[in-house]
Amino acid sequence: MTTKTKEIFDVKKHACRPFDDMKELVRCLAKNRIVWCWGANSWANVDNKALRFKVQGYLHKGFVFLTVNGLDLFDIYLTNVKGEIKQVETDVYIEDLIERIDLLVETKR
Repeated sequence: MTTKTKEIFDVKKHACRPFDDMKELVRCLAKNRIVWCWGANSWANVDNKALRFKVQGYLHKGFVFLTVNGLDLFDIYLTNVKGEIKQVETDVYIEDLIERIDLLVETKR
């Protein structure tokens, strides 16, 4: 019998570097109407290395974690409420961030 271990999101393991201005990122996300279609709430700064918020989208219900990697691009982690990683998108440019999250959380094109 094989047991599958579910990976839990750990900011120390998955985040490469701290955010320079997390408040600015939250402002940019929050002013876009699409973000509110996801039911985004419970915004949190996790050790100044990840932005976490909860969503109730059509495709994903749980948490979204945003981290910045060594290329200064975003990595997106979708987790359930227990923190188990369900999906990962890496190397996302800031101008593509909302659209990529929308594809993962709300719409499937």
